[in-house]
Amino acid sequence: MSRNGPSADFQRLYLTFINLGAPIHSEQASSLMQLIVKHLGRQNIPQNGFDEETNTVRLLLHLEEYHDESYLRFKKSINSGRVQEKILESDISFQLADEKLAPPFKSLLTEFRNTKTINLLQITRLLQSLEHEQISIPQLGRLFRALNLVINRNRAIYTDFHVQLNGHSEIVPKLFKMLTQRRYGQLDPQSFTWDSLEYLIYIEITLITTSSNP
Repeated sequence: MSRNGPSADFQRLYLTFINLGAPIHSEQASSLMQLIVKHLGRQNIPQNGFDEETNTVRLLLHLEEYHDESYLRFKKSINSGRVQEKILESDISFQLADEKLAPPFKSLLTEFRNTKTINLLQITRLLQSLEHEQISIPQLGRLFRALNLVINRNRAIYTDFHVQLNGHSEIVPKLFKMLTQRRYGQLDPQSFTWDSLEYLIYIEITLITTSSNP
């Protein structure tokens, strides 16, 4: 008879996670992130009545959200398309469970979960929603995290997003301020990875600032 509960591997991951302490030690967090990604890359994660995959992703996203260096290493750590898909599925589920997230964002996230891609119409809807709907700084950070995973599956759409963003330059300052404040106002925007949506926002705000101060 199978035992209900997490596997021994997950228990070791969780024990390491709760022993990170505060503030989180960067080398320990980096090592744990690598172990988590390796665990997610396994062909079959034992269930035993416990949703081990979802809870493993939850540990990873906690590091990404609350530890600066883990945030910066997040995209570089998840090279496997299969692992990215697992993370995206759980990440979207977590965000859809947020009762305070505005319906237009939930609608888009549901579409992303079903199609694993994004098109020009959805980009326009997203930018319009960011302009007109309320969204908190943590919610925006999580939304961009999921969007980066979606766009990473189809790099051609990155250019399309950049073009669409040019037509919504009025929201760029607000987005830039919120994305940098996500890290308690201490995140250097130059540390955004070059292939992320955050980096596009940084480029746009730089162009806007330069053009307004000749």
